Amino acid sequence: MDLKKQNAIKMQGKFSEKMKKYSKGLSLPGYKALKDMSKGVISSGSVIVRQIGTSLHEKISLDKTCERLYRNLKNEKIATIVSENILKSNCSKATYNTYFLVDESDIVKPHSHKIEGLAKVRDGSTGKWVKGFNLLNITSLTDTGNHYSIKPICSQLYSDKIELDTVKNILEDRIIDITVHSKNKGIYVFDRGYDSRKLLEILSNNGNNYIIRSTAIRG
Repeated sequence: MDLKKQNAIKMQGKFSEKMKKYSKGLSLPGYKALKDMSKGVISSGSVIVRQIGTSLHEKISLDKTCERLYRNLKNEKIATIVSENILKSNCSKATYNTYFLVDESDIVKPHSHKIEGLAKVRDGSTGKWVKGFNLLNITSLTDTGNHYSIKPICSQLYSDKIELDTVKNILEDRIIDITVHSKNKGIYVFDRGYDSRKLLEILSNNGNNYIIRSTAIRG
């Protein structure tokens, strides 16, 4: 067995342990679909459904495998349950010295034409405006004394074309969720551009600590 395959098997084992915790509340078919998708991504090293399906080596046709994967990817209930479990579980481990790092990113789709909500986004790598989607990412960073613990909190895809809420509204909702599940622990870290009056009022009213562009403020 080559080293690449050995590493993939080890990673699948570790990821499977996390998956059980984050999948609480899913139906059995939903859990199996999530497990298969994760296994396929790790095995194939790709997020293309057909390549993921090929790596699963199922006894049914590849088209049937892909059809099942696509069907479950469209199931919003799976994404909602997993996202909530990740947020609750990882926020509960926050300390008063945890940093919640807020960052906007993007996924570019320059060759796509028919994806719902496709809009013009600024490619963070090139600075050019191309077709794609925006992402709001929040990650926690905690110094445990022995090492730094980095955990995902949320990663939310949104489109200015179809979202009723702006990214600021989405962020405000997530801050309230994090405040509840972390019991108001941690410090929020923002780049400049996050200094709207409404956001600062929410942080201050919640008693949150926050940092904006290297300027520390206690709310």
